[in-house]
Amino acid sequence: MNSKANSTAIGALRSMSETTFTRFQGESGEVMGTERPILFSGPMVKAILNGRKTMTRRVVNPQPEDMKRLGAHGELIPYRRGKSPVQIPQAVVWEPIKCPYGQQGDRLWVRETWAARPYWDELKPSEIQEGVAVYYRATEDVAVTRWRPSTHMPQWASRLTIEITQVRVEKAEGIWQWVIEYKRVEEG
Repeated sequence: MNSKANSTAIGALRSMSETTFTRFQGESGEVMGTERPILFSGPMVKAILNGRKTMTRRVVNPQPEDMKRLGAHGELIPYRRGKSPVQIPQAVVWEPIKCPYGQQGDRLWVRETWAARPYWDELKPSEIQEGVAVYYRATEDVAVTRWRPSTHMPQWASRLTIEITQVRVEKAEGIWQWVIEYKRVEEG
């Protein structure tokens, strides 16, 4: 992976970490999991909509210093050095690195390049009234005056939600990556 792609992935993680996570509930009101945002490019959004994309890879950040096989099926868990207790400064404490995108059963709402009607162009995304007509650059060939970057998409404007079915780590091109498999959630 080149340094530009790596810095883009790190920027996406920073953007994601600044977002408030929400819990979603089942039909009976019980908390089912957490919803978080995830960025996808236009071609990837098209692939999800067409049912051709069911997995994404994201860089593990920071890169793990060690990997351990744990769990019922011997899954690889990434670890990094943690802070040593004050009483034993030379002790090595290992902390698991949790996937920032969630775990099995959590949902991700897709952020993509979008636009609202020209009336809303001068407003910040947070000031745009929820429920206004939204255009999506990936699939709509419309003339708009201001396409907004995916990082500025509010959750109400998202048209895609995916549910994580599996999270694992793999090493590709010398870099550890989260491999997140998912299924599209049909809103109803």
